[in-house]
Amino acid sequence: LGAQVWIHPEEARQLALRPAQQVTVASEQGKVEVGWQADPTVPRGRLIVSQRYLEKLRPVLGEVQWDRDSGAPLYPAAAVNVSRTA
Repeated sequence: LGAQVWIHPEEARQLALRPAQQVTVASEQGKVEVGWQADPTVPRGRLIVSQRYLEKLRPVLGEVQWDRDSGAPLYPAAAVNVSRTA
């Protein structure tokens, strides 16, 4: 199983997504194709991505930044567009 994002089921229906189909996630920085999973706990208008898939989504999200005081990672967030991959 490759990288995937989680999306609200209603938004998956609006995009007419099918199981095992990939989606294109695009931002001003770039785009990637990934798998998807419907999850009703994901707020509408948002995508969730696991930390383990950040490397795959780096072209879209950018680099992880580090908090100067604690050294903890500050995970990126970006405005993205999601579309059904042909």
